[in-house]
Amino acid sequence: MQFKPVISTAVEALGYDSMCNVLGVLFKNKSVYFYTGVPFSVYADFVTAESKGGFHTASVRNKYVFFKPDNLEVTLIAEPPVV
Repeated sequence: MQFKPVISTAVEALGYDSMCNVLGVLFKNKSVYFYTGVPFSVYADFVTAESKGGFHTASVRNKYVFFKPDNLEVTLIAEPPVV
């Protein structure tokens, strides 16, 4: 999964695997969560949300099953942050 940087005070980057419908969220504190069963439309709305942290709280957290791997390092792709 490739993570793309976003402009946010809470979220560092977002990624999406369309084959598995998995959303990846890298937070500023470097913790990474993967949410399963997430439709692409939710990812697309997340990317364009004015408040990424607010969108996560309202539309992702506690709505999808997640897993949080230990000691995972994420490399961001070299693209300008998504606003």
